[in-house]
Amino acid sequence: EYFIYLRKIVTSMPYDKFNGFLFSNPKFFDVNYKINPYMHGSVDKYKSWSEWSKIVYKFRKYNRSVHAVDYQTYDRGKRNIENLPDVVFVANHAMPVPDDGFILANMNDKEREPEPYYFNEWADYNDYNVRTINENLSFEGCGDAKWHPEENKVWMGHGIRTDEQAVNRVDDMINAEVEKLELQTDDYYHLDVCFEPLGKNEAVYIPEAFSSDSAQKIENAFDNLIEVCDEDKETMGGNCALIEKNRVFIDKVNNCTAKKLRSEGYKTVHVDTEEFMKAGGSVDCLFLRVP
Repeated sequence: EYFIYLRKIVTSMPYDKFNGFLFSNPKFFDVNYKINPYMHGSVDKYKSWSEWSKIVYKFRKYNRSVHAVDYQTYDRGKRNIENLPDVVFVANHAMPVPDDGFILANMNDKEREPEPYYFNEWADYNDYNVRTINENLSFEGCGDAKWHPEENKVWMGHGIRTDEQAVNRVDDMINAEVEKLELQTDDYYHLDVCFEPLGKNEAVYIPEAFSSDSAQKIENAFDNLIEVCDEDKETMGGNCALIEKNRVFIDKVNNCTAKKLRSEGYKTVHVDTEEFMKAGGSVDCLFLRVP
């Protein structure tokens, strides 16, 4: 499979180019290994299911096309889904491409390596086009890929979980502008825990997550940058999610950052992701946009 483009035609690409959201149920969610600094404690299975269900319900208030998949219903091959507690973080399984399906992830850590197989089964069943990159390159889907809400541009993180070469490969595969951002610390292992573009000229970010060149790139691209408050950094304040124009989902404990958002004219929807934070995830990790 190969792709030829004479040039990239950059056009407007608002979030309504994605028709809906996909969630993966938390049936097997747990914390039984440590692959990021936030992973700790024991999971209350009933509470995690309740949190997840309420988030899905709130999403459905704003979008009629919300899908909840049970990966257990698909052919498991040699991959035992009961041993994949992080499969609930569906954002990492692929990157959606407007009007063109998905690019499948290659997980960086062996504990999560089998997860994209299940997403591929779901996508195939639902007749989505799925493309792959070199299996030797780590690429963690929308954990490290953030589409700009008002431009045909995708911001892509690399350096911790996603290889820079994988970003280059994605750049070759899609007809959109790709902006690379280098992450420099394990505390911010994915782009989605430290950066969320909100509009043409606004974004939420955590400056110290990025190399100096990448931080400067962000500062040059946005007129108004909303820094996550210090007290909200360990509770995934940067993992907020723009789900429609001027409306941001954010965990209820991140009051300082939510207040900043409201002062800039955004409506905040508060959710509870306390159990998922024990694995280093919050609202933006729990869904994947669907073309």
